[in-house]
Amino acid sequence: MKRYIAILLCMAVAIGAAACQPTPEQPSITEKQNTGSFLEQAGMQENGKHFRDMDIPDGKYVFSTTGLGGRLSIDVSAEIDRPDVDSIAIYRVKAGGFTQDVVSKAFNCLFGGKRVYAAYDASVDELIPSDGTLSAQRIEGFGDRLVLDADAPDNSTESKDLYWNMYVMTPKAGAENSSGLGCLMQFDYHTRIKPIPAYNEQNCIRISSNGDTSPEALDNIGFGLAEAKKRCDGFFEAIGLAGEYSLGYSFLVDDTGMGIYSGDGRKLGAPAENYAYRLYYTRVVNGVKCLVNEGKSIDDMSDGIPWPYETVCFTVDRRGLQLCWESPLEIIDTVHADPVLKPFSEILNTFESMMKIKFEDVTNRMTDGTGRMDITIDTMQLGLVRVREKDGDGLTGLLVPAWIFYGNNRIISEDGFTRYDYSDGSASSWNKEPFPILIINAIDGSIIDLARGY
Repeated sequence: MKRYIAILLCMAVAIGAAACQPTPEQPSITEKQNTGSFLEQAGMQENGKHFRDMDIPDGKYVFSTTGLGGRLSIDVSAEIDRPDVDSIAIYRVKAGGFTQDVVSKAFNCLFGGKRVYAAYDASVDELIPSDGTLSAQRIEGFGDRLVLDADAPDNSTESKDLYWNMYVMTPKAGAENSSGLGCLMQFDYHTRIKPIPAYNEQNCIRISSNGDTSPEALDNIGFGLAEAKKRCDGFFEAIGLAGEYSLGYSFLVDDTGMGIYSGDGRKLGAPAENYAYRLYYTRVVNGVKCLVNEGKSIDDMSDGIPWPYETVCFTVDRRGLQLCWESPLEIIDTVHADPVLKPFSEILNTFESMMKIKFEDVTNRMTDGTGRMDITIDTMQLGLVRVREKDGDGLTGLLVPAWIFYGNNRIISEDGFTRYDYSDGSASSWNKEPFPILIINAIDGSIIDLARGY
């Protein structure tokens, strides 16, 4: 087993590999049962240090270990992503929605002066007001909702068969039901004749600069990642939320295999004809990023989750910008402005212990005790994660400081059959975006299970 912190490349070269540290016999998660709730610990000076006083190195956290006689491999080379703030607060939140002001600004930004019609009845040329006013609609079991479904033809050089659609569904202000279920803002294009590109993650590549984009993709899209990010940032500026949302991850995706698909994930058919940038954004609260949610390891139908986690995903191709924004949250108040956090070294000890405990069991269960699992982690982020509120009514939650370890995994059965990115009992036929492999509450060191909401 080997663990070391690579602070700067020059220092790493100078000192070589750091000393090994043994894994504790019992993970620190067991300590929480003797110290009360994490909210109580947040005010205990003996629990650790305030964020501004913590000794968190720059650079990378590097760690590797094996388990199950070599059938489990864990490799970490993770950038340490921490906020540039003095403190990381705990907030009480509830399911939010989209105000008419936000929808109107989004409408004007996305449609850009086009003549827009009601999309729910193609036989009626009903103009949508220029401010994108939503109409009230009653949906059984969910109370009042405000709904907008708008459509506009594309007047660019693309085929005249191309139409842009905006759909918004949001809880009505003051409605007694504030669950937020079904809260969505979506903007994309469709055609009536020729199928639109079906982007997928079969050849998903994580990118961070224009230089990461292949010449084929760059030629197909017509611009680089920087321009795509500029357009996404411009959307939030246009709706008055500049600085409240930030880029989490960016990827290059294509439509590989969507022409001929066998269904078993092994023979993926046609090569890529279309490329796009996919950018996941996340909410920023007083300078601290929230969990970057791209949907995996989170079961929205779980009884443990009062409402889905917020997701903001842009897909940008040569035709324009598409948006899927789900389940925005609303901050109610600050529960603790400056909590005490567990020492960084203790978080690492918990991570190293719990990774083996959790994934040795997963490996055995997923491969009948004969196959292997390889795990890679490339980012550890100190941010905010929503959890259930103890003794709450299910309509509120808490944003708490947490260490989020993002990565991927691969499961190889004894017969060679390979699956990727196991989470919540299922896996994929191909590698996908990095997702939260493990999340540790930064206050009490407990493991946060997104599928259960705590």
